[in-house]
Amino acid sequence: MSRNTKKNLIIEAFKLFASKPYDQVTFSDLEKVTGLSRGAILYHIKTKENLFTEVINYFVFQMTSVNTVRFDGEISLKDFIEAYINECRKEVENMRNIGIMNINLAQLNIESQAFYFYPEMKNESSKWLEEQYMIWEKVIKYAISINEIGNTLDSRDIASLFINQYLGISYTGVTKEYGVEIDKLHKNFFIIYQMLKNR
Repeated sequence: MSRNTKKNLIIEAFKLFASKPYDQVTFSDLEKVTGLSRGAILYHIKTKENLFTEVINYFVFQMTSVNTVRFDGEISLKDFIEAYINECRKEVENMRNIGIMNINLAQLNIESQAFYFYPEMKNESSKWLEEQYMIWEKVIKYAISINEIGNTLDSRDIASLFINQYLGISYTGVTKEYGVEIDKLHKNFFIIYQMLKNR
């Protein structure tokens, strides 16, 4: 069985879990959407619970993370913001290519179920959020050290401005036809940036 087979299984499971309650998704459903036999599905994931966990890890915690931005530890805040926005654009485009028009609605459906059916969801969510803070704070501290932005605010407080802006726009994206408005996110990030920037 190829790695692509497992990836396809996770993608199709994501679509199912995003459109149907977890406890109503059956192996017959999975067989139908993937074209795989039950044996092939079980070979890759062992249990439905394992599959749900993989879907959460990939589509909730990995895709929506600033750790998708690759940098060597020294990057301006401006360049980091641009790189992060580009990653967000790519994610939206990739989701549309697999048939998910509103990634935020799909993720909300998965996340709300996860708090019922995935015992580690609260802990994993806390870890994810702390990781976001650590990355933003690292970039912000560097921006302060090179005098790109002022040092009158705590780096964690500054990080929360960006994190909460992202989370808020992502949440309101649930109501939009195509999900998160990347151009609005870009604009709002740079409003924050301009307020922080040393003149």
